Amino acid sequence: MVFGDFDLRGKASDKLLHLKMKDTGRLHRYTVRFKEAADDLSWPDSVLRQLYYNGLPDRVKNVWSKSDPPSTLDELIHQAQCADNRY
Repeated sequence: MVFGDFDLRGKASDKLLHLKMKDTGRLHRYTVRFKEAADDLSWPDSVLRQLYYNGLPDRVKNVWSKSDPPSTLDELIHQAQCADNRY
């Protein structure tokens, strides 16, 4: 309690590796949970982008069916939010 969680990075990495957005879920909630865990890590943007993309449901991923997803995490989140809003 005095020194905080001794395995904060381990728990954050487990959370990111297993985080998935349900098909009926809300993208905002998924994004907040993802960023909370990512903030505790110093992983490269490319890794975080891929993990974020992998956790998205197919209904959101369909926006990139004819093109590649963006190369940055911030742009991926922005486009995913636009796709989720249209849904």
